[in-house]
Amino acid sequence: MRQLAGISAAAAVLVRPPCIVSWMLFRVGDRVKVRQDPQFPPSPFPGEPLGRVETYPGMATPYREFVTPTGTHLMYWIVFETPQVDADGDGPYTSAEVNFKFLERVAS
Repeated sequence: MRQLAGISAAAAVLVRPPCIVSWMLFRVGDRVKVRQDPQFPPSPFPGEPLGRVETYPGMATPYREFVTPTGTHLMYWIVFETPQVDADGDGPYTSAEVNFKFLERVAS
């Protein structure tokens, strides 16, 4: 696991505000895969598409966060390499907001 100021990123979540940790997860231009994850079904895009992290429309950052009764959620804006149909069969989408728990960095 990636080290952050001498502690693991998982431990950093416990001691740092989520916005600081989230900025370090993915940056604008990072190439990512929207992966299937059996721990967090259903995954939003079943084809595990590739895309790039881009600045959120109307915002200065590539992510937004919000709090619900189930916890803090970090959403990234992803521009797909090819248009995608989501798990509900809607689309095709050229971009979408995706929860960070479904994202995996891949080589450029």
